[in-house]
Amino acid sequence: MRSFNSSSRNYTLVQPRKSGYQFHTSIWLIILLIFFFPPIALYFMKKEREYHNWFPIIVWICSGFILVLIVFYSFFTLPRLMLLLEDFDAPNNSPPSIEIMVVLVIFTLAQVIFGFLLKRKLRANNELSRCFMWTAITIIVLDYLFCLLASRILVISSLFPLYDLTSHL
Repeated sequence: MRSFNSSSRNYTLVQPRKSGYQFHTSIWLIILLIFFFPPIALYFMKKEREYHNWFPIIVWICSGFILVLIVFYSFFTLPRLMLLLEDFDAPNNSPPSIEIMVVLVIFTLAQVIFGFLLKRKLRANNELSRCFMWTAITIIVLDYLFCLLASRILVISSLFPLYDLTSHL
């Protein structure tokens, strides 16, 4: 509160009080939002500094999930599909979507390295700079989109040879 005298009157300026209450997002809400609607969870994590140390962990979890998808497809789905195509002498014997898997593996390895870089920056500064924050958010969103698109592409690329095989019978 400041006061000043002007001619014969005494004026007092009252500054609005800032509320001591700040909205804090609970841990359970963040976890639920990460699974069901990641953009909102990422916004809350960006806003509150205490969740900045979650970014490397989420990047690692996303990259692990992509690796599990790739391993499952490479070791379980693709060999059976190739045997089936071989048994019926199908004209197309090339492995479907191998390029997509290679790109995803490279992207996943880059994510793991970036997660270690984020962890090092967090140890040094206790928070992420805007550049690292937005890069981490972009990677997590790309992971989300990759998982949605890659799973559909891998399923469709597995079904096309089966369709070709059954159409030749």
